[in-house]
Amino acid sequence: MTDSPFDFRKPAAAKDRTAEEWLGAACRLSAKLWTSRWPFSAELKLTQIEAVDPPTFLRTLPESSVGFAIESAHAIGRIALLAVERPLLLALLAGLLGELPIKLPADREFTAVEKSLLEYLMPQLLEPLRTAWPGEPPTLAASAPGSPRAIGKLPASEPALAASLELTGKFGSRPMFLLMPAVNWPATIASDEVRSSGPFDRTEMESALRELPLEFSVTLGRVRLSLGQLLALKAGDVLILEQRVADPLPAQVGGSERFIVWPGAIGASQAVQIHAPRKATA
Repeated sequence: MTDSPFDFRKPAAAKDRTAEEWLGAACRLSAKLWTSRWPFSAELKLTQIEAVDPPTFLRTLPESSVGFAIESAHAIGRIALLAVERPLLLALLAGLLGELPIKLPADREFTAVEKSLLEYLMPQLLEPLRTAWPGEPPTLAASAPGSPRAIGKLPASEPALAASLELTGKFGSRPMFLLMPAVNWPATIASDEVRSSGPFDRTEMESALRELPLEFSVTLGRVRLSLGQLLALKAGDVLILEQRVADPLPAQVGGSERFIVWPGAIGASQAVQIHAPRKATA
């Protein structure tokens, strides 16, 4: 197997320089590649690269970090880790849906829709790293998201490289971290038989997104009750909602308010008529 540019058997200075050149090239490509596929601008900047002890490095990651195992089909068993803070991922996912916030959203769990969208986001997030690889670009596949400490399985006995990459967009700048084995990962591809299919282009991604199942729900109204009032409720009680009959109702798509609707009926079924889209908030 051909040695990776990150082989620690090379002198440390040469190893760091080669890795820095690769990641620097990936950062320079990021703005061009992402702008052609995403409906918003974003770019990467390499801020640091160093040799680390994997367990110690994983303990330093922010609590909000989400980990993805990154594997090359051409170097089975040689797995790297990409750690990204969840608010940054939420901002990028919002951008794919055309609602990129001007600041990072608060940290929270992914919705079912957002988890599905990660399947389309990750190949594009990795594309600058794949394209800039010295030699034939390898295939890079990301696992499902999880805890970086659970996913980061690099042997503690082997040295590793950790790179800090700053991602900048309309929402500001936040770091993401790449932890990779220092020996033979991923191997430079010598065979022409296996090629990466590359990331989804924008048209293909939009087509796939249109087929994602979404939950559309309408809130009839709300009312605040004390615990005592709640415990005293019985069949036949009437609650007055904080919703005027003359006002339209909020409708949610995937758990977020998207429309204002009027209630009604079609035949024996209840129905709603879209009145207007709900204005997005930053």
